[in-house]
Amino acid sequence: GEMSGRTALAEVLAGAGKVYEIGRKLHEIEHQMAEPDCVMDEAFMNRYGKLQEEFIHLNGYEKETEAQTILNGLGISPDRWEDPVENFSGGWKMRIALARILLLNPDVLLIDEPTNHLDIETIIWLEKWLKDFKGALVMTSHDREFMTRICSRTIEVAAETITTYSGDYEFYLRERVIRREQLLAAQRRQQAMLSKEEEFIARFAARASHAAQVQSRVKNIEKIERIVVPPDPKVVKLRFVPSKRSGDIVVEMNDLAKEWP
Repeated sequence: GEMSGRTALAEVLAGAGKVYEIGRKLHEIEHQMAEPDCVMDEAFMNRYGKLQEEFIHLNGYEKETEAQTILNGLGISPDRWEDPVENFSGGWKMRIALARILLLNPDVLLIDEPTNHLDIETIIWLEKWLKDFKGALVMTSHDREFMTRICSRTIEVAAETITTYSGDYEFYLRERVIRREQLLAAQRRQQAMLSKEEEFIARFAARASHAAQVQSRVKNIEKIERIVVPPDPKVVKLRFVPSKRSGDIVVEMNDLAKEWP
């Protein structure tokens, strides 16, 4: 698979791109240098020196330390850093993938349900890391408390509209109610004004002396953009009808075959 063939630490460091490749080459050279028959001539040492210089310039040693810190923070202990990724279960592979993303330290971090498969201690560590993150964080999560502690802006996608709220999730819940009440009040005022205009038009439509006024008001109300209040969010209610317990063996088949024409 995509994550196979590397150790947990190497998989995380691979997210660093060029730094990882240079580090891998350095480790290969250092392994060669440990061999008794290695010829360390000038060309060999020059290549090693240039790679080491570039590795230091790209903060390679700091990246390795940072990768180890992130793995440790996500609950992967040092004794497992050199284990092949394929030896980890699905939940632990998710942690390794998350560690790789965090090491990237990008300008924009997009994460979906980051607290899934994480225990309380790891969630606390991740929360602190995300609070210290300097870039923009775009996150979806079912954990309302986690969102409230982390996010400073909430985006609602509803009624074919995207609405931004400059606050955390709790602020969004309060502000959404206030904005809806304000929109309803504005709609009522608009409807009252339109009713008044339509009443004037109906009253004086047949009078030639008011023809210009009537025509002007007709044009005006046609130009007015009607205030539309989106419907209340629907709440899905699930009801599971009690049923008898099925047997331990739900289905049993012998000599089953399938044939395609």
